[in-house]
Amino acid sequence: MRFFAGPEIFIDSYSTGENTFASTIIGVGQSIATGEEKYLVRLLQTKISNEDVAETLSFETVSKSLRKHGLESPTSVFVPLEFYSVLHLGKYAPLRVAYKNYDPFLVLGSTSIPMYWSNQYVPFDRFIFIGSDLGEWVVKPEREAGHSVFIEVNPPKGGKIDVTVKTIACFSDRNPAAGLILKAPFPKQAEP
Repeated sequence: MRFFAGPEIFIDSYSTGENTFASTIIGVGQSIATGEEKYLVRLLQTKISNEDVAETLSFETVSKSLRKHGLESPTSVFVPLEFYSVLHLGKYAPLRVAYKNYDPFLVLGSTSIPMYWSNQYVPFDRFIFIGSDLGEWVVKPEREAGHSVFIEVNPPKGGKIDVTVKTIACFSDRNPAAGLILKAPFPKQAEP
């Protein structure tokens, strides 16, 4: 993410009453994380070799599809937001959502799988199950400090500071068969 900013965003005069330089820029970290998630989901949708279609969403159909593709113990799952309400309300029990320390898990019988919802910035319309052998998220750290986020602030040009914030990351796929993309019919909306 590259942008130009006025020097005033780097001045923190509230905490001490004096002008000190602060490196906090609201929203940049979230934008970087969203870009990484969008990149990862797009790659998963193209790299995973197993695809299946469930005529109905249920504990039985999901379990059967996972077994069929050798994914009895997925390490995580991406879930379309359209299933948010019905999974929380237990319509497909024992397939449901539970929380541990505010983190969502897709409960599939006695198995709890860390889950990630789609959203307006990272849309997808299928369940994406990830096996432990599917691949690896690789991040290149910055040389000097070893951090995974690079922040470069260049002197003002025409009164504006040139700011670049980036990460260098990629998904290295090892075994495309260690995942599953499952299409399930979206739940019907209740009639008003």
